[in-house]
Amino acid sequence: KSKLYRTGDLARYLPEGNISFLGRADFQVKIRGFRIELGEIESLLARHPAVRSCVVAAREDKPGDRRLVAYLVLAPGEKISNDELRAFLKSSLPEYMVPGSFITLDELPLTPNGKVNRRALPAPDALPLDAVNLVPARDSLEQLLVDIWQRVLGIPKIGIRDNFFDLGGHSLLAARLLSEVEKVTSHPIPLSALFRGATIESLAQLIREGPASGPDPILTQIQAGNGNLPFFAVASPGVDTLGYALLARHMGVEQPFYKLQANAPRVGDRPFTKEELQGLAKEYIAAMRAVQPQGPYCFGGMCEGVQIAEQIVLDLEAQGLEVGLFVILDTWVLQNSQVPWLWHIHYYQERLRSLRNMHLVNKLKLWKKALRKNFRSIAQSGMPEVRSDWREFYWPGDGFTAPRFRAPVLLFKKPKQPFYYVNDPKMGWGARSEGGVEIQIVNFLHVEMLREPYVRVMGEKLASRMKQLLESQETSLQAAEISTDDSSTAATSGRTA
Repeated sequence: KSKLYRTGDLARYLPEGNISFLGRADFQVKIRGFRIELGEIESLLARHPAVRSCVVAAREDKPGDRRLVAYLVLAPGEKISNDELRAFLKSSLPEYMVPGSFITLDELPLTPNGKVNRRALPAPDALPLDAVNLVPARDSLEQLLVDIWQRVLGIPKIGIRDNFFDLGGHSLLAARLLSEVEKVTSHPIPLSALFRGATIESLAQLIREGPASGPDPILTQIQAGNGNLPFFAVASPGVDTLGYALLARHMGVEQPFYKLQANAPRVGDRPFTKEELQGLAKEYIAAMRAVQPQGPYCFGGMCEGVQIAEQIVLDLEAQGLEVGLFVILDTWVLQNSQVPWLWHIHYYQERLRSLRNMHLVNKLKLWKKALRKNFRSIAQSGMPEVRSDWREFYWPGDGFTAPRFRAPVLLFKKPKQPFYYVNDPKMGWGARSEGGVEIQIVNFLHVEMLREPYVRVMGEKLASRMKQLLESQETSLQAAEISTDDSSTAATSGRTA
């Protein structure tokens, strides 16, 4: 019998039957909840013609701040920038697997037996590869922001035109960074500022403009693109929308991408009234048509944003305009989508869960109330009572007529829905869309759908669907032009005859 030895090497079979070595299986790390094989990054990076050898490490030079750092030895005579390396890796890897720092070395440190000595790898304080193209701070404000970015991102050399997301930034770091900026400059900056430009240069300009810059516009360009059909992310007022920047990036740099969000407080403790939805839809449509006067329009959102987006669909079609695609991110129709008695079971489950973090004295007081049959007053920190406005909105009764629209729906959903919803794989949208519902199942938690790696999957699938729509539109235009030419030729022949 032949023996098999577990070497700890990580590899994969290629389609032609060869084996591709990826690195060591024991070099597996977990960063921000994602399990990462360092060998997979190293294997891809080593394929770049400018890279002679490389190693990727997960460093935690600051407690609680773990990040990926790539160390490279370049081939003789080769030069390459950080942006080129990031673009190369992003073509095959999700955003969370792209190192935040790239450090060039003359040689990788080795152990006496010739293996890479990871303990001897220097902290990321060496000169970045693109230092020659790094744009330095031009005044005291930009230098102040550079210092903050370096401290928060843990990168020693940052130029004023380096992109926050390219440097490994994410929503948690964004909140921390803008908080640090506000402390030092006394200038409150919303997270949406990173949509206007995720660079130190743009952030400094925003601070210089001061209060005179006014509130955020309803329409914010996230990505200019190259003339394709734009996509509009519809957001409810007051919600965090930073995840849409990642969605735009994963749709490709050629995709125009805009965010629609009114400047108003969040309406989170009650449903939108019909008048509010119509008012928001009117504002959003005006902003959309300023960029794209005619359809087909492509837009979508999640949660409360879907309510606004549905009203936009209805209003656009009432005006005789075409909606090419209505994208819904894991959001049910609200009316008659939940089984009342199952919802109440869920309701009390949540109330009981809220007791876990309460002080013992408060727990005893609440249980005393429960024993007196005042169960509905239990766990004030839990879910609120089902007020009449929500009850009428969720369960309007059999007399409710669902709105209908012609637009096709692209529905992204998680594999399993909560037990208290009705049994409908289309989440209620099949009864509303005459254009049909295309379902894309992505294995995410609802609150994580706009995070890596899930946002990459959705971005790529949405980009593919947008490409199909654009090709279909071009084919229709060509057919219309041919038809017009044929008609003109026939008319000319008739006059000649």
